[in-house]
Amino acid sequence: MPAFNVAINQTDGETAFVFQRVADFDQHNDLFTETIACAALSIAQYTSLNYEDVRIELSHRNLVFSEFETLYPGIRLALESNRNAIVFANQHLHEPLLTGN
Repeated sequence: MPAFNVAINQTDGETAFVFQRVADFDQHNDLFTETIACAALSIAQYTSLNYEDVRIELSHRNLVFSEFETLYPGIRLALESNRNAIVFANQHLHEPLLTGN
């Protein structure tokens, strides 16, 4: 059984990687949602995308992972949003992935 459904939405010059929880983890729901955002953001280190260019939208009120903004300096957070998403400008869609070597 999947824990999250994932979709990519492009509107108004932005791309949103939307992740919707479909399983109930009781008191851990918000933590798992933030974990999905962190996992997706781990790809950013292989691009020229800066954290300042990214907006994280989370539907819950308070961060569980309190080091979020320290780990991703300059990232914009929108709590109590109507969705859980990583949002960035469409211009970043065609940036190459960098290799680790």
